[in-house]
Amino acid sequence: MLIWGLKRVQQGMKRAFGGRLAYFIRDRFAGVWSALGLGVVLTLILQSSTASALLAASLGVQGEAGLALLLGADVGTTLVALVLSFDLSALSPLLVAIGVFMELRAKDKRQHGVGEALMGLGLMLLALGLLRQQAVPLQGSELFSEMLQSLIAEPWLAILFAALLTFLLHSSLVMVLLLAGLVGADVIGVQSGLLLILGVNIGSAGIPVYLSRKSTNAKRVAPLGNLLLRSIGAMAFSPWVAEIHTGLNYVSMDPAWQVVLMHCLFNVTVAAFGMLIVSKLAGWIDTRLPRETLAPLPSPKYLKNVQDTAPSAALAN
Repeated sequence: MLIWGLKRVQQGMKRAFGGRLAYFIRDRFAGVWSALGLGVVLTLILQSSTASALLAASLGVQGEAGLALLLGADVGTTLVALVLSFDLSALSPLLVAIGVFMELRAKDKRQHGVGEALMGLGLMLLALGLLRQQAVPLQGSELFSEMLQSLIAEPWLAILFAALLTFLLHSSLVMVLLLAGLVGADVIGVQSGLLLILGVNIGSAGIPVYLSRKSTNAKRVAPLGNLLLRSIGAMAFSPWVAEIHTGLNYVSMDPAWQVVLMHCLFNVTVAAFGMLIVSKLAGWIDTRLPRETLAPLPSPKYLKNVQDTAPSAALAN
């Protein structure tokens, strides 16, 4: 439903605004800092960094601007996690109803496209809400908690497990809320939850890489760069989890809140570091990708060389 809703948003926006929307996105958000802000805003609306990345990429935000947008989208997920009371999934029925009404009453292509986009956005928010609901039973599963406790004994195995689970759920926000609930319920320790947050961020970065595996090189640069930055960030943070836990105790004594703060700290740090090297990193990844082979241009099959200078004779044959 999430992917189908995204397709409806894309089709509706293209139908309503055509090439002008893609031109506006490329022109207004071609810079890395504006793309960073765009990523934050889109994620606050969609509550999914993956959906924000795919939507922006389909509208022409690629390369270093696309990488900056992904960094902003990941920062946006931290803001969404910090403001847990604002659950936009409640707006999904209203958006779907407005979208259907506009489609049925549309008098031109633009109104029809806007209605389709609103309906798609409502379906995306509904899908994200359903993902959260499906993740709740895991919080009370004894098998799941025992498996987590055994995995935590091996830090990097725990990180890989959290990355894989996040990839399967297709939502880092769901995993952050799930881990906060597990830590708050004393199912796992605070330091274990902080360690698993690192895997969550790696797994969320792997989702756009997988979804863009058949895309052009320009669309693959940003997801690969984001995955590389998050992997480096996880390696840098993992030895200091105990020290970070001590520092977070001065900010908040609530274990669940510390997990959310760790997610925020990690993403803001990675975004700050990534923005310093975004242009060089995007260029380096682009040079490492295999060159794309262009399809040969069609050539005449039945025209003789001697008739190339005589169009009337060539057309007659």
